[in-house]
Amino acid sequence: MLRYGVEIGMGDNLSLPERKRSTYRASSRYPNALRRYLSKLGYAQYLANQAVCRACDAYARWDVEDGQDESAEEVLRVRCRACGNGWRINL
Repeated sequence: MLRYGVEIGMGDNLSLPERKRSTYRASSRYPNALRRYLSKLGYAQYLANQAVCRACDAYARWDVEDGQDESAEEVLRVRCRACGNGWRINL
């Protein structure tokens, strides 16, 4: 059978032509990208672990309270919508 300009028989073991190995290395072009991504992922997990109500185990069902805290930019005071339990989320 003739396919793509090559005679192919039933028992022929054809392989694709080898591709050149790329000299491009992602780690050399973006050395800090993975580190930065993993850092942000770890921070997101840190915040997500604090978003669980300890009283009723509801996840991310809270309202932000309007109280001014002594370190307002580092702490977020929240109250659970399901049970009314209040806690702080450290930012």
